[in-house]
Amino acid sequence: MNLDKVGRAIVALVATMLMLIGLAYLLIPIDVLSLAGQFTLDGDALIDVRATYGGFQVGLGLFLFVQIFRRENIVFSLQLLTVIFISVGGVRFVGSFVEVDVSYLHMVAAVAEIASAAACLFLSISIANERR
Repeated sequence: MNLDKVGRAIVALVATMLMLIGLAYLLIPIDVLSLAGQFTLDGDALIDVRATYGGFQVGLGLFLFVQIFRRENIVFSLQLLTVIFISVGGVRFVGSFVEVDVSYLHMVAAVAEIASAAACLFLSISIANERR
């Protein structure tokens, strides 16, 4: 299996996860949010959660699915995921130290996101080098 196929498989996996999580935020936002703590939101806040978390993740997942069929865009997709995972993981990591009362779940998620960023970056560089 060449690296291009591995890259497409990873992008497809992340796109699927984003679509599923985004749909969960759209359909059952309070249940998803309550996984990280207790939430009571009014209608305006629920619309914002659905749009921001659900809409963004579904949109990003759809974008990545389109990129899978464009062979030359796999490196770009992996680099995009690198930036996103570093951003989310970095903010979560710093937030774990800044906030007083947070669970270790955020630290575990931060480590997983930063490791995912490193893997996506390494794979994007490897694919680009393999194509030369």
